[in-house]
Amino acid sequence: MSTKLPNIYNYLAVLSFLDDGQIHVRIPDFPNVFIQEKKEENVLYKDAEQALALHIFTLESLNEPLPVPTSLKDLSLEENEVPILLRINMAIARSKIKQASVKKTLTIPKWLNDAAEQENINFSLVLQNALKEQLHPDDPSSYN
Repeated sequence: MSTKLPNIYNYLAVLSFLDDGQIHVRIPDFPNVFIQEKKEENVLYKDAEQALALHIFTLESLNEPLPVPTSLKDLSLEENEVPILLRINMAIARSKIKQASVKKTLTIPKWLNDAAEQENINFSLVLQNALKEQLHPDDPSSYN
């Protein structure tokens, strides 16, 4: 009997601001997940979320246990470091990683269908792009 996996994980990450403008991101509970880039903090946050989600997915796939999240009070920081909370929505991450597709049936006006077919427009791609633009699926907080 399979165990249902949690959809949300919360882990602390640490941003280290270096003198050369680089920002390192480390996740104390996952020492193998490390990001080092010269990017804006919000972009780096997304990169850290994606890297951690992929790592968690791998551990889940191997039926490996995940570490208990470190408490903020147990975290030791240097002067140039700031803690952040990574909230990983694994329901979204698993779907993205697995690239599962579902068939949808929809109704559009005939003239619109004819015009799109004449231009060889990929209906599926257009719908996907429109939904992504509308929903912002890279922002897990919008699904809570």
